[in-house]
Amino acid sequence: SGLGSILYKGKKTKLLFLLLLFVFLLSIPYFKLLVIIFSPGIGQIFPLSRVILVIFLISLPISFIDGMLIASIFSHKGISPARVYLFDAVGSLVGGGLSLVLSGVIPAFSQVALLGAVSMLLLIILGKLERWYAIFAVLLLLFSPFAGKLTVSLDKMYWRGYDIAVSETRYGKVTVLNQSGEYSLYENGRFVSVSTDRTAPEVLAHLAGLSARNVNSICQIGGLFSGVSAELEKYHPERYTIYEQDRGLVRFGSGFFTIKQERVTFEDGFYGLKRSNDRFDIVLLFASNPTTGEVNRFFTREFFNIVHKHLRRGGTFEFALTFSENYLTNEEKFLLSSIHKTASSVFPSVIIVPYFSTYIFLCFPEEVDVDGLVYRVRENFHRIDGRTRFFSAAGIDYILDRTRIAEVKNLIVPSPINSIAAPVAYLFGILEWERLSGGAILRPAVRLRPNTLIAGLILLSILALILGRLISGKTFRAFWAIFLLGLSGISFELLLLYLFQSSFGSLYWLVGLLSSGFMVGLVIGNRLFTKLGLKLHGILLSLVLATIILVLARLFLPVLIALPPTFFSVLVYLVLIIAFAIPVGGVFVSSAEYFSHLGMTAFGRLYGFDLIGSAIGSLFFGVLVLPILGAGNSLFALTGMLAVSILFFF
Repeated sequence: SGLGSILYKGKKTKLLFLLLLFVFLLSIPYFKLLVIIFSPGIGQIFPLSRVILVIFLISLPISFIDGMLIASIFSHKGISPARVYLFDAVGSLVGGGLSLVLSGVIPAFSQVALLGAVSMLLLIILGKLERWYAIFAVLLLLFSPFAGKLTVSLDKMYWRGYDIAVSETRYGKVTVLNQSGEYSLYENGRFVSVSTDRTAPEVLAHLAGLSARNVNSICQIGGLFSGVSAELEKYHPERYTIYEQDRGLVRFGSGFFTIKQERVTFEDGFYGLKRSNDRFDIVLLFASNPTTGEVNRFFTREFFNIVHKHLRRGGTFEFALTFSENYLTNEEKFLLSSIHKTASSVFPSVIIVPYFSTYIFLCFPEEVDVDGLVYRVRENFHRIDGRTRFFSAAGIDYILDRTRIAEVKNLIVPSPINSIAAPVAYLFGILEWERLSGGAILRPAVRLRPNTLIAGLILLSILALILGRLISGKTFRAFWAIFLLGLSGISFELLLLYLFQSSFGSLYWLVGLLSSGFMVGLVIGNRLFTKLGLKLHGILLSLVLATIILVLARLFLPVLIALPPTFFSVLVYLVLIIAFAIPVGGVFVSSAEYFSHLGMTAFGRLYGFDLIGSAIGSLFFGVLVLPILGAGNSLFALTGMLAVSILFFF
């Protein structure tokens, strides 16, 4: 979008809008085809470099034409740049609101067709477009109900060789693949379970069931389709609670997997367990490796403290990480060590049991060594009421082999504790992804100390200010301010989205609401700064306001992290997002007025600098700064960059 608004010099607004609408309609099949073309194959790692390329190619047509469209509107005489920016923000607000309402209700491709029709009708009504254009809106509305079938057809093309069933819920997309009676369940592209796996469920269930002093009460987070609950039922527990957030996943998956839905509590496991007044003999966590912000929160000290509080004496907390069977890379060692150190900071005893490619963590609220664990498992084996196909008394010595357990312990290296505020496990996941992709961009940056990275970001800001002043004179202050606030705005929004996800467990259906909040702030900032008419002083005021908000966010960061998933918490995040967006919206208006005062018309360039700053901030901050620095230091770095810009403003 930034490049389109900077490079385009024409005035063909209507033609660009129709072109944008056409490309918008083709976006879903275009995206699917790109994934099919660039995918390395089913079950293989999608290289990080290729992911970035596909994302760029996906967004390029729509965003570039969108930038050209904005630039063409700016070029018309008599049109206020502030008014154009206002309508851009209002349109984004409407789009975000509609996505909130429609998520999980109709398929994504149908949403695209419906939104396209709404956009066309609004332009006919508000933009006084010729009435015959309404035929495009009618065609889109008629096509909308059938658009989802096209998505399924493209999914079948990607998963060729499989029978496929797809469902969309408010938390994302659920896919079941069937090959010769073997069902594999995926949620948002993440593997959940396979119907034919019998060995791992037995080992996981009975290691937990036999290592605990009693099995009267069990809490299971995730893993509903894993088959573990069927094995633990053999202990006849009095109370068995399984937390699962997505009703749509359970409803859809139950058509292919055998489960007991009466055991399920439809709530996020993190806060469901936190709010519970019960204590449990066994707590089991089923989650993939913490390579995303959503999953990472279950492997933090905050969650481990919650488990410890709800675990009875003599109880067992079990979870697992998955690596290669015979060799761990440096990144995997760091991840294993970080989670081990995090668990050990809460539980007196943590034993890692290697079982092929699965590293099973058994955490106890009292001192238990390997010999004591083996004794417990042997003494309690009679508890199992029913047959086991793979887990036997004779196989205990193999599963709990002391030599292999000691070898895993020797893999532990010094690592930091994983927390919500400092998601180091998330960083290790990104590094491992990059290593498997054959890249070497992020690893050198990780070696930097946090203070070095913060100082480097501030020094880069100073250097940019000095060079910009020498090249462009005083006008550079406006360009730099709008670039930096674009970068800071998207970075702050990403940080809040990450923290929000840590509280609510999912962003899928609420991301539209939160993004709309940012647009509300842009609208308010636009109107407020237009009335103030401060020009150059408005740019300075925007920088000062943004700095104050970041300082306040840093001071109240512990409160934000501790917020429960309630309506009040949603309001808190919305207020913060709206508040920071006000100076972001205001700086564009003030810069445009300042340029008009100087007799300049570089409004397209201003808009381009705003979007390029946002693009750099979203990639750089989300992938590198937040995982390395953590939430607190990231806010400090952004505050430093803004503060330096304020000083150089004079």
